[in-house]
Order: sequence, then C-alpha cells, then structure tokens
Amino acid sequence: MKISVVIPAHNEEGNIKNMARLLFGNLGKNLMQVVVVDDCSTDSTGKILDKLKKKYPKLTVVHRKRNGGVGNAIREGLKAISDQATHVLLLDCDFTKNTIDIKKLVKAGEKADGVVGARFIKGGRLEGYAWPKKIANRSFHILAKAILGMRQWDVTNNFKFYRKQIIDDLKPYLESPGFSINAEIGIYAILLGYNIKEVPVSWIERTKGMGISNFKVLKVGPGYFKVFMKSLRYKYFGFPLKVGVTSKNY
Repeated sequence: MKISVVIPAHNEEGNIKNMARLLFGNLGKNLMQVVVVDDCSTDSTGKILDKLKKKYPKLTVVHRKRNGGVGNAIREGLKAISDQATHVLLLDCDFTKNTIDIKKLVKAGEKADGVVGARFIKGGRLEGYAWPKKIANRSFHILAKAILGMRQWDVTNNFKFYRKQIIDDLKPYLESPGFSINAEIGIYAILLGYNIKEVPVSWIERTKGMGISNFKVLKVGPGYFKVFMKSLRYKYFGFPLKVGVTSKNY
C-alpha cells in the first residue's frame, strides 16, 4: 500500500505543523506523499509549508494565488498525486485530533474499494457541530438515500480513503469549486459501483487558535443542490464517459 494524502489549506498556520507531524509520525512506510494545497492563504501558511518541505522530503506543496475554494484546491491537489500511489487519503487540515480515526480508515481500506469517515453512525461523535449544519446534512443524506438508493449515512465529510483507481475515475466529474466537491467524491464513487464502506469517526469543532471555518450553510447549499441533480442524472442515465470500475466486491 502506497498512500498519497491530499489536504486543502486556507489560512491554516495554526494547524499545518501539527498535521504534518501527525501524518509523517503515524502512517509509517505506507506513506508515500503528502500533498498540501496552500489555497490563497493570507497568513503564514505558505511560508510554514515551504519550511516544512526541508524537514519532510515526502511533502509536496502547491501554492494557489487566485480562484480560491476548497473544491478548486482539492482538484489541484489530486493532479499532484504520484503515479506510483495505490491509495489516496483526503482530509482537512484541522483533523489533528483524529490519529486513531486515520488509522481506522487505512485499516478498513484493506477490505474495501474506499472508506468514508462517518460521524452519524454508531460509534461516531460530534462535538460543537452547529445545528443548522446538522439539519442540512441529515436532510441531504435522507434525500440521497431515498432517491439515489444509497446505503451510506455520511458521504459528504472530507475524510475519505480511496483506491487511486477511484480518484482517476472521478476526476472528469469533479466540477464544484467549493465544499460540495466532498459530496461529488462521496456520491459519484458509489454510483460508479465501487464498494464504499463507512467507519465511525469523531468530528470536533475548531478551537481558538485553529482558525475559522468558511463553511456557511446558505452559501454552500446551491452547490450541494447541483451535485444532487447531477447525481440523479448519473444514477438513471449513466455516466457519459467510460470508467474502469474494478470493485473486488469485498
């Protein structure tokens, strides 16, 4: 198993050092590469990353100066993945308290095409999660399960561990410039027929010193609606391009 990690980072000066230490200290020989996308940061994130490159040879830094957005940053990061990678870990820069959860995802990934960290299944935990976000999240997933026939409960979280083949198949369909790219990555993989499992994880609200989240329900809602409508089209009319689904049906 050769893992490439992709992390979007916008003004993450309070988290990036701890995240690098966590990944390089816990993934061991399986860690092939960590790609951090400095997404138009206005703080010292970029400078810190450039310094960290000297300490961690496996760190790849992508600096973006315009057209910011989580979706744009993640797509840029996916382009930088090594051809030698067999698996891709996607996560946010503030998941510095999720060491155990990362290991759980990687372990579960040995017996599935992909694994999603789920906060809303038995064993999952939320701490400081705003109720408007929770209502929006649960409504989206209930609708997706009912209409798209999904079994999964929490595929919009940016905490995923996929075989690289899935990422290669998804790239032509990833269009969202914002947070809804997480829904694209989660739902489209399922619609393509891959075996995507969920493992319970913890979600902890950013504390003081970790920066401010840019996720706003009313602002990101239209993006998720577009993803849902595209998912309906793919579900009932198929994907327009041929992809190489090779699920082992674990």
